[in-house]
Amino acid sequence: MKHKTIKVLSLFDGISVAQQALEDRGINILNIIEPESERKYIDIKNPIKTRNGIRWDTGGKGYYSQQDRAYSINGKHPTVPTARTITKVKVLFNDGRVGVLTWKEIERLQSLPDNYTDLAEGNRIEKRGAVIGNAYNKEVIKHILSYIKP
Repeated sequence: MKHKTIKVLSLFDGISVAQQALEDRGINILNIIEPESERKYIDIKNPIKTRNGIRWDTGGKGYYSQQDRAYSINGKHPTVPTARTITKVKVLFNDGRVGVLTWKEIERLQSLPDNYTDLAEGNRIEKRGAVIGNAYNKEVIKHILSYIKP
């Protein structure tokens, strides 16, 4: 695979360096899916096929908001949102069902270990989504740090 050279701005006094783009590791949603025992499925009315999944209009206003999209299990998932995360991470399975990702699967989207963001008793579940959504993908950070010389 050919790498593109990109310009990366450094956080250190405006110094910039040329780096190679991170190579796609070929991981799709299918690679992070858990057994179906914990999966919640939802019914979708009037789905519209898109390039990478489906969308639908729950509110009837034509907005097709983030919570009204499901991404193909054979493709990539976009950025993990920080607010109301669990309502916005849906997957379109090959059999046409739409399922919600589990917390472990959402962590895997960010290359985090399973249950890495599991919260102590008494904390709100929304905090878990915010922690994952505000995180940088571990593999991206490893790539960036690989250019730092001791």
